[in-house]
Amino acid sequence: MNLCSSLAATVFFRLGCLVLCAYGIKLSRASVEFMKKLTQDANSKSVTVSVDLDNVIAETGDRFLSFALDTGLIVKHWKSVDFNSEKFNALARGLSPAYLRVGGNAADFLVFRKELDFRSRELDSQLFDENYDGNLGFRNISEFNMSAQDFDAVNKFAIRNNLLLLFDFNVLLRDAHDQWNSSNAREILEYGVSKGYDSNLLFSLGNEPNSFPHAFNRSVPADQLGKDFLALNRMLRTDPYLSKHYRSSLLVGPDVTQPKPRTLKYLNDFLDVAKSAVNAVTVHQYYIDGRTADLDDMLSVDNLDILADELKMLHDSLMEGGHNNLTLWFGETGSCWGGGASGLSDRYVAGFMWLDKLGLAARNGFGVVVRQSFFHGHYALVDHDFDPNPDYWLSWLFKNLVGRRVFAVDVQESTDVRIYAHCAQQPWYSRGAVVAYGLNTASYNVTLIFDGHLINSKKHLYWLYPYGHSRLKSREVYLFGEEGPLQLDDDSTFPVVKPVVISEEDDVVIGGQSFGFIVFPDAKVNQCA
Repeated sequence: MNLCSSLAATVFFRLGCLVLCAYGIKLSRASVEFMKKLTQDANSKSVTVSVDLDNVIAETGDRFLSFALDTGLIVKHWKSVDFNSEKFNALARGLSPAYLRVGGNAADFLVFRKELDFRSRELDSQLFDENYDGNLGFRNISEFNMSAQDFDAVNKFAIRNNLLLLFDFNVLLRDAHDQWNSSNAREILEYGVSKGYDSNLLFSLGNEPNSFPHAFNRSVPADQLGKDFLALNRMLRTDPYLSKHYRSSLLVGPDVTQPKPRTLKYLNDFLDVAKSAVNAVTVHQYYIDGRTADLDDMLSVDNLDILADELKMLHDSLMEGGHNNLTLWFGETGSCWGGGASGLSDRYVAGFMWLDKLGLAARNGFGVVVRQSFFHGHYALVDHDFDPNPDYWLSWLFKNLVGRRVFAVDVQESTDVRIYAHCAQQPWYSRGAVVAYGLNTASYNVTLIFDGHLINSKKHLYWLYPYGHSRLKSREVYLFGEEGPLQLDDDSTFPVVKPVVISEEDDVVIGGQSFGFIVFPDAKVNQCA
C-alpha cells in the first residue's frame, strides 16, 4: 500500500493530476480528496509534541502484546475453535511472539482427566451455555473436565505459532483444611512432560480470587492464596521429578480485578506471603460495563483517564506496602467487562481504548498486556468466521512498528490527543528509528508539530480510519490513502503495507476521531541504536 504526504497530495490535486507516491504508485482520487479535506479544514488545530529521546523511561517485554483464549471454551471441548484452520493459525502467528493465556472464571472449575475421550461423552456442565463469554459470574457451577485431547490441541496450536502457553490452574480444588489440592495440577504437569510441552508452558493459579465471594459464594483469603502459590512454586522448583522440567517456568499471579482500594489490600496481603514465588504480578482491567456502554462511552476522555488513575493507585499502593520494583502484567484486559460491548468492542471505536491502554501500560513499566480475547466474545480480536476485527489490525501494526524501549512524551494544547513514543521495531525499521503512536478523540482534525530532535525529520505515516458507511462502528479499517480495507490476501498471506512518506518540512495532519502510528526512520536516536 503506497501513500503520499498530505501536502504533496493537495498540490498535485490542484493541478488535476493523479498523484504519485514515494514508491511511484498511483494514489486513489478518493484518497487525494480526503487529504485535501484534512489540510483545508477550518476547524483544524495544532498540537505540539515533545519527545524526550535522551532517556528511556521503561522497557516492555518481548511478548508485550499478548492475548487469551478463555477456559470456558474447553467446557465444550473447543467446539467453536478450529485449531487446524489455516487462517486461524496465520492470525495467531501474525501477533507472535506472544503469550497465549488460557484462563478466566471457568479455570477454577476445570478438572483434568487424562483418559477422558470427549467424543464419546455428553457435554459437561449445562450452566455454561453456548453464549458463555468467560466473564459472567455464576454461583454453584459444576466442575467440568478437560481431556488430554483438549490440552493437546491448545498446546500444539501455541507451539506451531510461536506462542508460550500461560495455563491457569484451578485454585478452588481445596482439601479439608482449605489448602489448595495440587494433585490435579501435578497430573497436568506430568502429562505436559510426557508430551514435550514443558518448555513452552508457564502458569498462574486462580482467576480474580478477590471476587470469589461475589462471583461464586466461595472465599480464598489472600494469605492462604499466598501459601497456595508457595506450594505451587515448590512443586515447580524443588520437586525431584517436576523441577527437572519446570524449574525455569514462569509463575505469575494473583490475577486480581482492576485496582480499587479493597482489591489492592488483597493484593498486598497476598504479596506479603508470596512475593518470592511470583515472577510477575498480574492484575486485570476493564474500563466500563459492556452491558450498558454506548458509543460516547468508548470515546470519553474521562473513561480513558480511568486507567491512568488506577495505575497511579496501583503503584502508590504497592510502594506503601513495600512491594515496589516488581514486574507488572495486565493478566487480562479489554475495553468492557462482561464479554465486551455488543456492536462496539469489535468495531473501529474500540481502538481508542486499546491503543491508549498499550501506551499507558508501556509508559508505566508493564512487561505484558494480555488482551481478552483472541477469539470469542464481543471483545475478540478475531470473529467467529475467523476474520480479523479492527483491533486485530491495530495490534498487528503495533507488533511490527513498536519496539520495547519507551520515551516520555509531552503533548501541549490538547486533552483529546494522546501520543506515546518508543524505539521503532525491527525488522520493519533499522536501529535508531523512533515511532510515535496515539489517538485523537476530538471530532476536528489536528496538525501534530514534533519539536526537539524530531523537528524537520522525515516521517512515515500509518494512520487507521474506519472503512465504509458505519464510521466509528465499522467492522473494517483501512490505512490512510487506500480505497479498500486491510485484509488477508488469502487465508495466510498478510498485506504488504507501505507508509505515507511525509517530507522533513511538513507536519502530520490527522483526522478527527482516528488513531495510528508515525515512524521517524532517520531519527538516529542513540537510545535506539
